Amino acid sequence: MSKNVTIKDIAKLAGVAPSTVSRVVTGRPGVGDEMRAKIWQLIKEHNYRPNSVARSLVKRRLETIGILVPRGRTAFFENPFFADVLMGATEAAAQENFDVLVYTGSREKKGARVLQERKVDGLLAVGLREDDASIPLIKEELTTVFVNRQIKDAAWVSVDNKEGVSKAVAHLIELGHRQIGFIGGPEKMEISELRKAGYLDAHRKFGLAVRPEYMAAGNFDEESGYAAATKILNSNPRPTAIFAANDLMAIGALKAAKNLSLVVPDDLSLCGFDNIHSSSHTDPPLSTVKLPAFQMGQLACQLLLQLIRGEEPEARQLLLPTELIVRQSSGKVGE
Repeated sequence: MSKNVTIKDIAKLAGVAPSTVSRVVTGRPGVGDEMRAKIWQLIKEHNYRPNSVARSLVKRRLETIGILVPRGRTAFFENPFFADVLMGATEAAAQENFDVLVYTGSREKKGARVLQERKVDGLLAVGLREDDASIPLIKEELTTVFVNRQIKDAAWVSVDNKEGVSKAVAHLIELGHRQIGFIGGPEKMEISELRKAGYLDAHRKFGLAVRPEYMAAGNFDEESGYAAATKILNSNPRPTAIFAANDLMAIGALKAAKNLSLVVPDDLSLCGFDNIHSSSHTDPPLSTVKLPAFQMGQLACQLLLQLIRGEEPEARQLLLPTELIVRQSSGKVGE
């Protein structure tokens, strides 16, 4: 017999229909013990390897999840947050023998449609904007878990962004800083609004006035952090500290400070958010808010797989805590 043995070949040898062989291969009931043993013996003798696509058709699943990352390829590969989420998700998927299909284009609605047409079993949607046109399509037609985005009546895994920023700004205030700049993220992104809210909340708690000239928006990359920090540091009086809504922008701010001959933290304290790998290797090492990106991806994928299997999870919405990591970039005023 040919090396490329098919399910029809095994069925013919066993004297049964191909659907009976499928039942044996997929472990479904409806086949007697004697016939089941005979089929397995034929499978072994003829080295039959069930086709994964055929198997998925029987199960009505492709055993593949999609991951939609609504950013351009450059931003995706430059921002370690996405890589850590992806690693966590793919590890969890592999444990359940699921494959992962990633869409990293900048057209979110197209990405959702592409993944839908590929007939993935479910979707992880990472960091979508408030005005993302793909959200209605995703919610209606795909089993979806949102990552770092809290959507009403949907499954999601996120962190307490507001509380994390509030802790970081409180840390700067407790060091004696009263003039603190803020570099936020893009508009119409939930995490941008929540992190800005944390900055404002800390000022209210400590009775400090918010100065508009100390606030600027970035795009979660080094270049925009550099530009925003340069703008803020040209204020008069100049702030003694800056909080940036992610580490990449904080690293950009560190470069802007050095370009202006400011010593960190003697002349300017800095703090970021995410605790990306390079934050501990800057000069000086960056104080930051630790975001468990790997765990977020892992938990989101585990939740998605439960939903795909039709199980009822203990919780459909998970809000993870953050942790303030104090390093050498933040210090007392005048030190």
